[in-house]
Amino acid sequence: MTEDIRIDTLGKFRDGGYCFDLWCTHCQRGKTVSPDRFVAKLGPDHPIDVARYIRCTECGNKGIEVRIRPPTPELVDRVYD
Repeated sequence: MTEDIRIDTLGKFRDGGYCFDLWCTHCQRGKTVSPDRFVAKLGPDHPIDVARYIRCTECGNKGIEVRIRPPTPELVDRVYD
């Protein structure tokens, strides 16, 4: 029997190699970001719900769609801003 894994905090999310895919619903701009900046600001025990803390750097819109990008071999070793 396998044990369920719960990734419910930013610290676990980061340590698991996950990233966020962010998409602005207004200007249609998107990018993939590491959870490091959220861990630094909110702490490793904060829930992974970060949408309310994000604003588009291009148009200033707060309507950002946040998707979870699971770890993959090509993403694990890359650094995102």
